[in-house]
Amino acid sequence: GPERNWFQSKYVALLQCLLTVGTTLVSYGIALYLGHVKVWPIPMISYCGVHPPEKFVFSIGLVCSAFLAFMFIWIVETAGKVYSSKTTAWALGFPSSIGLMVLAVCNCEEEPTLHYIGAISYFLCSAIWCLVCSFKELSLTKEK
Repeated sequence: GPERNWFQSKYVALLQCLLTVGTTLVSYGIALYLGHVKVWPIPMISYCGVHPPEKFVFSIGLVCSAFLAFMFIWIVETAGKVYSSKTTAWALGFPSSIGLMVLAVCNCEEEPTLHYIGAISYFLCSAIWCLVCSFKELSLTKEK
């Protein structure tokens, strides 16, 4: 039926979220330990991915997270139950995952323009997609 395999998306989305947050915290911890950033003022996330070895953790973790975000789009399209339209998934989810990949690979000191284009794409599209999905789920709940 239409509920077939929908549970997978919950786990993919959860894993993607945990991987993004975990990667950020581990990168921050390494950068802090090695003196590449200070405790205060709290550094921008991007500065925790500039110097080795934390830049490798930052890049690999966030590229894997971007892949999971892309997988989420595929699951949304194929599972039958859709929080947002397929068009919305591609229009917001795809630039979000590509943006995350670009910001992860192009650090803010070596390629600042690409890094910030990726960051803006990721944060803006993710936020809008979360809102769209929330309102769609809210309307699905009201219909029941």
